[in-house]
Amino acid sequence: MTWELPTLDPLWVSVGVTSILVIINIIYVYEMRKMRIESAKPIFSLRPSLVIGDEPMELYLLNTGGIARDINIDTSVDGEKKNLLFVTSIPTNGEVDLEIRLQEIKEKNKCNVII
Repeated sequence: MTWELPTLDPLWVSVGVTSILVIINIIYVYEMRKMRIESAKPIFSLRPSLVIGDEPMELYLLNTGGIARDINIDTSVDGEKKNLLFVTSIPTNGEVDLEIRLQEIKEKNKCNVII
């Protein structure tokens, strides 16, 4: 008894391969969409100001991600509310002066910034 392999029609092989490629492209498009959405989000960090002469060092909120819109910024030093700020937009590489001196943070040992 001999086994014979069925003959494959080239049309059905191309349909199968094309279907697999379509599925791979759909997955790729979905992953790229997630990456695009993630890259457009704002990324915030705190940075101290540069020292110029006798000016006190202050704290700035820096945005290194996408444009941030309608931002409420609440700052407190050692539980005491300091500033309640509303900023309409912060561009990429833009910053906001939080009006908190680093000497004040050093004395109180605690600072909270809520965005």
